[in-house]
This record gives sequence, C-alpha cells and structure tokens, in this order.
Amino acid sequence: MYTRDKETIRMQFKYRNGKLPDDMLTIGEVAGFLRVHPVTIRRWEKQNRLKSCRIGPKRSIRFMRKDVSAFIKQQSQAKGS
Repeated sequence: MYTRDKETIRMQFKYRNGKLPDDMLTIGEVAGFLRVHPVTIRRWEKQNRLKSCRIGPKRSIRFMRKDVSAFIKQQSQAKGS
C-alpha cells in the first residue's frame, strides 16, 4: 500500500498552481550551485546524503533550499575536521 507523508502532500499542493515555489530547487539548479554534474546530485540523493522530495504526478525530484544549505554546512565541517 502506498502512503504519502504530510511533507509530500504539502509539496504537491504548492506545486499545483503551476509554478515551482522559490524555496525548491531542481537537480540542475543544485548541480550548478554546487558545481558538480547532475548525475552526482542524483547519486547523493539515492545515497540519502542530500535530502529530497518528490512532487507532481511524475514524482519529479526537488530539493528544499534549506536542505541544500544544511548539506553544504555538513560538508564544510567534515572537510575542516
């Protein structure tokens, strides 16, 4: 049985007005921001290193801006250690 969590339902509701909310980023936008290939972003998402959500009927991958910022902070702390 397929169940949806509240976050997924909230994201789908926001997306239905036809445009992506400002706080959500596509794979390409995140890749450009982090200066890595989009395949790297997909790999990090599958490894649960980078938190994502799925929206719309095609279940497209999107990233919350705050999660990308948290990922950057986590990576910079790991390099500093």
